[in-house]
Amino acid sequence: MSFIEKRGDRYRTRFTDPTGQQHSRTFARKSDAQRFLRELDADMLRGTWVDPRAADTALADWTEEFVLLCRRLAQRTQETYRRDLTKYVLPRFGTYQLGHIPADEIENWLNDEIDLKKRKVRVTEQLVWLEDGSFVRREPKTAAGTRSITTSGFLSNHFGPARRAAGLTCRFHDLRHTSVALAIASGAHPKAIQARMGHSSINVTLDRYGHHFPELDVEIADSFGRQLVAAAERRS
Repeated sequence: MSFIEKRGDRYRTRFTDPTGQQHSRTFARKSDAQRFLRELDADMLRGTWVDPRAADTALADWTEEFVLLCRRLAQRTQETYRRDLTKYVLPRFGTYQLGHIPADEIENWLNDEIDLKKRKVRVTEQLVWLEDGSFVRREPKTAAGTRSITTSGFLSNHFGPARRAAGLTCRFHDLRHTSVALAIASGAHPKAIQARMGHSSINVTLDRYGHHFPELDVEIADSFGRQLVAAAERRS
């Protein structure tokens, strides 16, 4: 709840933050007070509002309070939050004050993992779904699992709409094997598939998807035939 009250020749705003604490700020002009409350309401709606009294608190210090607020969550979820903060967030932003974390720094940090212009995504971990419907983040099974892959517009342009139209609940990950089959059918080299899937060796790729490659045997034989015919025609 927020409102403005006139105090002499000045205007005082009063508002309640998400934790129930009341705050006030005074302005010389009513229009400034109204603008302040509009921006305040928008920040609270987006979840980006920061208590001015906590703006100078270091992110590393604030995360301790955040973790305490998460104690009612599942233990695995708490462990995931702690791991992600310790491994990814705090090394980069731990010393920053909450109210002074530059937006461009965050954007650059995210771009280290996602290059939208080149459609590259850096894979550094995997999500493991549990029987209770929750998930935990874990390191890739092997060193080869940490990799960069090129994405396409299939997920947002085709998969999502098709899944909704069909009323299916399958995950995008369920198409992993289908994507390999399509890649093989298009003539992709096994080593390229190995790198894209993050397999530790070419043997893993061939053991898992080798049954698709015999379908290319006819194409290989036909290719040899075409090359021999072309060579004979050149000689004649």
